[in-house]
Amino acid sequence: MRFLTSITKLDHHYWIIIGVISSIFLISANMAWLNPNPDYVIKTNQSVPILWQFNGDATVEFLSAAYFPKYFRVDKTRINRPSYPLAAKILGEAYGLLALPIHPLNPLEKGLLGYMTLKLIVYLSAAITLYHLVRRWLPKAVALLSVPLVFFHPFAVVYSGTFHTSELQFITPIFLIALWLNLVDHYSHRKNILFSILVGILMLAKQNYAVYLAILLFSFFISKKYKETVLSFVAHLGPLIIWLVVLKLLGIPYYNHEAASNGDGLWIFT
Repeated sequence: MRFLTSITKLDHHYWIIIGVISSIFLISANMAWLNPNPDYVIKTNQSVPILWQFNGDATVEFLSAAYFPKYFRVDKTRINRPSYPLAAKILGEAYGLLALPIHPLNPLEKGLLGYMTLKLIVYLSAAITLYHLVRRWLPKAVALLSVPLVFFHPFAVVYSGTFHTSELQFITPIFLIALWLNLVDHYSHRKNILFSILVGILMLAKQNYAVYLAILLFSFFISKKYKETVLSFVAHLGPLIIWLVVLKLLGIPYYNHEAASNGDGLWIFT
């Protein structure tokens, strides 16, 4: 009863945010109804065009999660980005345990449920975080307006229902700025380490380093927070080091597809 009472007492702005995120997921999941004969499509269901995928990387993203980590022995493309596959795998297994007494779920069904739940969690968390970020400087109404302005963008809508990490291009900066401002407001070494580990996990989902490096450079050269900046950088490497150890134990060589195929980051040394 206490849980239900607390839910009903939520600020109506949160309910609007939940409505916005739910709306874009419904639009994205039913995108195929608007384009029934595209040049490229992965049909998650042959008869009902729901959650059909129109991105060429959707298959490797989805299978990396459904068969984590074994799929990395078959396709090494996402070895350097295990955060989404691992999180989706954990959520999918949880669904599998809940459904086991009624209907055993196969890896693909668990992967589908896990991946879509993960996307919903990421989007909803980002929307609420954005709302609170804007509220630091502007009225509640403006903060609320910022959510649909950002999340009803076609890019955000399309990738909400896509097996991919592309939404982290704009969502990761929201999380990083929020973590940094929280740290600035009430600093502690423990919080710095915890937040930096979260940054490391985000970087293992998508190597979107631009904002994090900007924060480090500002903190080091402008704010003169030398020890704090170094501590953050070292702590953020923790998840990567753990993942490298896990790969070693599994006998799977580390591979960075973005660096090997696209040359991402290598321009620094040329």
